[in-house]
Amino acid sequence: MNNLNKEQQKLVEDNHNLIYSFAKSRMVDTEEYYDVFAIGLCKAALIYDKSKGAFSTLAYKCMSNEYHMIRSIETRQKTIPESLIISLDEPIGVSEEDGNESTLYDYIIKDVFPTPENSTVNSIVFNDFYNSELTKQQQDVVKILLQGETQFEISKMLGLTHQRISAIVHRIREKWVKFNK
Repeated sequence: MNNLNKEQQKLVEDNHNLIYSFAKSRMVDTEEYYDVFAIGLCKAALIYDKSKGAFSTLAYKCMSNEYHMIRSIETRQKTIPESLIISLDEPIGVSEEDGNESTLYDYIIKDVFPTPENSTVNSIVFNDFYNSELTKQQQDVVKILLQGETQFEISKMLGLTHQRISAIVHRIREKWVKFNK
């Protein structure tokens, strides 16, 4: 960063190893996020005040903030490729019983939600629960769970411990049971 004075540049140089220890502590690929961590380290040097504690503590917090900001952007940018999206109305064969074309809905959804109305009702109930009962953090966890990620992967993505994610998921389940009563 060009805004660093000589003292701040020296602080960054002397503490460069914090980038690697931070990445290792968070089990994050250093090569992939090196620039992000370096920006966090430089930001820490810009605002560091010796009277307020250790530089390493501030540097870890700044690197963590930068990492979470980038991961949030990356998560929002993820989209499902058009080639992987399949309509429930997609014809997949001809029924032997009546000779009519069968769809994915006929084979998958019909047994779980016997009518389209039930599917819509379940969707509305879930959306109401999601928007009225869950905290922002719980909503973030649910979004990622619905993308098929494991609790361990979520913990890495959100920078929280696996135990914390487990506790969040447990609390979501408790709220869901209470909401459905």
